[in-house]
Amino acid sequence: MSFSVDYGLRQKPGNSSIQYFWVIERTMGSPLAIPVKLTAKGTLTQLTTGWRPEHGPFRCYIALRNSSGKLTPVSATVPLS
Repeated sequence: MSFSVDYGLRQKPGNSSIQYFWVIERTMGSPLAIPVKLTAKGTLTQLTTGWRPEHGPFRCYIALRNSSGKLTPVSATVPLS
């Protein structure tokens, strides 16, 4: 399956050393966390192998990894169709 989302930032990302992740969740199975470098606006795309339409519905958000390794959302969660 292939996923794509257009985004625009409301404010400039903080410290440039911060690692952001594009998290894609599915109803059936583990989520996918993809490291991304964000700019003022752009498009994120991902081709996933082994994922099927029946694993959905799908949704995504941008997250940061905290000191304990847990991903913390920093954006709204949006559905992918």
